[in-house]
Amino acid sequence: MLDVIKKITDIDFFKEGQNEDLFVGRPYSINYNKANLLISDFWKHKVKGIPQGSFLLAFYDNPFEENIQEALLLRVLNPSALPTDNNVISSMIEYYKDDLNTSGKKSELDDFTRYEFSFSGLECRILGAFYRVGNNLEFGADVENFYAAHNYKVYKATSKILELIVNQRDKDLVAGGENEFPIGTVRYSSTRRFYATDDSVKNVKVFINPGDMLGKRTALFGMTRTGKSNSVKKIIEASVEISRKSKYKS
Repeated sequence: MLDVIKKITDIDFFKEGQNEDLFVGRPYSINYNKANLLISDFWKHKVKGIPQGSFLLAFYDNPFEENIQEALLLRVLNPSALPTDNNVISSMIEYYKDDLNTSGKKSELDDFTRYEFSFSGLECRILGAFYRVGNNLEFGADVENFYAAHNYKVYKATSKILELIVNQRDKDLVAGGENEFPIGTVRYSSTRRFYATDDSVKNVKVFINPGDMLGKRTALFGMTRTGKSNSVKKIIEASVEISRKSKYKS
């Protein structure tokens, strides 16, 4: 268990989170609640997909203010419209009318057109911000300030960074402690073409503290046959285990 705690806490968040292999795009508009991103098919494929509901991190990247270490936590919602979409759609329709191949190895698109067609928009909700205070990494569940959209680069959260996000705790509590138990791993969708080969996501454990649920109303939501009953079983097992460890016996 100590290895789990060390793995989660011993992270250089602002270094490991900005892995260029996980770059997915840049915002073209941003406010206190939402960010719209420019993404491309190449970037999406490189990071093994961007499922709806997945976590992204928008890191503030201004060379004139290197002392600011801040990253906005984003959650993917839906596609968004780009200012150039009407032109792209018009061109695409003309290709369709001319019965030209626009996909596959026999594509008749020129390189420039194929490049332009590969871009799309992505709408994300801003859940909060990670920032550094001294040597401590803090998380706020809102946005104190935001800068011009071009100052941010967005990366997909995976591996240790994703494990830190999904196991974020209030105060100084650390996930994976003595009274916490792994309830499962991160899974964004029922479709698993990318997921099956993406160890950076499917091996990320989610821990719970049964004490957070005891004596409280707890609701469990999910699609049919996605493990709700098994989750309840695991929570009960964890609660029984806490009782077994308690020094106060009835």
